[in-house]
Amino acid sequence: MVGGGLFEKEFKQVRSLFFLLVIFNSFAVPFSVWSQYSGHMELVKKYPDYTPEPFVFQFGADPLLFISSLFVFFIAITQIETQRAKGIMDFTLSLPYKRSKIFFVKWVLAFGMIVLSTLISLILTGSYIEWHDIAVSQPLFSYYFLYFSSLVMFYTLTLSAGALTGT
Repeated sequence: MVGGGLFEKEFKQVRSLFFLLVIFNSFAVPFSVWSQYSGHMELVKKYPDYTPEPFVFQFGADPLLFISSLFVFFIAITQIETQRAKGIMDFTLSLPYKRSKIFFVKWVLAFGMIVLSTLISLILTGSYIEWHDIAVSQPLFSYYFLYFSSLVMFYTLTLSAGALTGT
């Protein structure tokens, strides 16, 4: 099994991007739900005679997937290209680990960050939707499954292309 030192080394090299990914992915959808619902409720309070349509949150109407895909793209690029440019990759490959384990550690770290941020976002969004009884355009779990699988797929493809081509 891979030692904890390799996990720690890989995490330290891209920790700022990981933290930005977790913060953005964890709070982007809950903030979007909160801001749209708050705007709707302000409209209802401001014009009491106005009877609006019931509020329905539209999943996928924001550029969240595109921005999150950019985060995972930059994480994969940072893990491969900048390490090669600085010579850190040569050091990493000289460690007593197989190349497959080194790249697997890189993938597991990013996968863990994607899972963590998606679960935090799912819990916060689901809680807010249930608390305020908000109607949604599609099932919550199917949206998050599509979101999670898209990010993992995009990250995996970018990392594997960088590992195979060297750029």
